[in-house]
Amino acid sequence: MLASDFAYVCMRQIVRHGSRYRGVIAILALGIAGLIVLATLGRSVELAVGRNLEILGRACLIQVEWSTDGKAQLEKYGFDRKDLERLRQLPLALHVTPFVSKSSQRFFSEDKVIYGRILGVEPYFFDSLDVRLASGRRITEADVAEKKSVGVIGSTVLGELFPGNGNETDRTLWMEGLSVEVIGVVGGIEDRSMARSVILPISVALTRLADVNGFNGFFVRARHWNDVEKLKTHVSYVLLSDHLGYRDYIKVQHFPHIVKTIKKSVFLVKSLLVIALIVILLLGGLGIMNMMFNAVQERTRDIGLCKAVGATEHWITMQFLVEAIVISLTGALLGVVAGIVTVETLKRALHTVPDYGVLLLSIAGGLIFGIALGAAAGLFPARKAGDLDPAQAMRFE
Repeated sequence: MLASDFAYVCMRQIVRHGSRYRGVIAILALGIAGLIVLATLGRSVELAVGRNLEILGRACLIQVEWSTDGKAQLEKYGFDRKDLERLRQLPLALHVTPFVSKSSQRFFSEDKVIYGRILGVEPYFFDSLDVRLASGRRITEADVAEKKSVGVIGSTVLGELFPGNGNETDRTLWMEGLSVEVIGVVGGIEDRSMARSVILPISVALTRLADVNGFNGFFVRARHWNDVEKLKTHVSYVLLSDHLGYRDYIKVQHFPHIVKTIKKSVFLVKSLLVIALIVILLLGGLGIMNMMFNAVQERTRDIGLCKAVGATEHWITMQFLVEAIVISLTGALLGVVAGIVTVETLKRALHTVPDYGVLLLSIAGGLIFGIALGAAAGLFPARKAGDLDPAQAMRFE
């Protein structure tokens, strides 16, 4: 038989019984589309989910501090701009922001005095620690460049120093002979240390506060929580190599238990998605197998007649096998179309950039998987059809 005739016979049978294949094709399309979306946007979704989780525990954050441990002779030391620039050159670092910290400082209003912490920062500080404001604005590049005497205060400072109602940012406080205009109040999920802090532009802290000699430390945010351990090693190497003899006074710390928790959470979510998609595809494969067994049974007399007029066992087997592959491939093609549409839709909804190289590979993989699934699901029914005895098949009722 010519290949064209063989293809015509196969397609005629599929079209004739097409209505019974719709459910299986839809299931396969859903599974293939899910795999394409998961492979293409999985990294972006993982980062988004992980970002929302790690904000709570700052899992991607590495904190570097210069600790004097009460030794007055070390208070004149600190980190400098060279340290900052070297840390910012680390490829695994997303943000590196220096800070100046002074604890047990007195803050004054017109009739009240409280104690808290002064924190001098750059604008990146708010992104690195995900510090959010209840009202007002952040410290900006202009504030740092112009050494503006402005500050963002914690909720405890606001409540104790400025009790009562009114405009929360229309305030002025004093410290160390410096008047500070309040431009914002820390809000959201607030660190306890932030609650009793006054956050100033780092240029003001470096030039207008007493006993400040360089940076007290850095906040370093890794690009991904999987990079934290390696980045911590790089940060330690950079700083310790520049400050030989002060190893015991440079503290580099992160939060490995939080990283571990986030990894488990993200892995669980991804595993459940993958398992669900595998189950869907297996159900589709079992559906194809079941339908092909039914097709063999329904067409038993036709198979016997074909064999009686000269059709070979190989021809009969290949006919049913090709039908199963075409059904599966149809589902895969529809799944590819649905997957591409979904990726483009989610790209706009999630404001992310898909990896189009991975998209092409997942499309190719989906089509190959569709062919393989059809071949595997149709093999046993096809062999059963090919093994039928012509005489018995023609007598089948």
